[in-house]
Amino acid sequence: MATGGVFWVAIRDKVYTTGKPDKSFHWPVIRKDSTKRTVATSVSLRRDTDGEPVGFRGIVRDITESKQAEEALRKSESCEEGGRPSLSN
Repeated sequence: MATGGVFWVAIRDKVYTTGKPDKSFHWPVIRKDSTKRTVATSVSLRRDTDGEPVGFRGIVRDITESKQAEEALRKSESCEEGGRPSLSN
């Protein structure tokens, strides 16, 4: 099983055991055209009318562009700080 598969099993087990949604994980994926993307995933437990678990509901969002923008901002801020003269004497 691939690393992503092992990760998914751990998340699934946590959601199933606690019954609480997990909205905190991001992971890299490679698309069919070989481009690399980053996705944010959330998973919640689905229950029937008796409250018994019947499956999972998941949402996957491509967050590649926002991650790239965050990284560009970090680099920009770090360049700015590196180019500023020190105010302490």
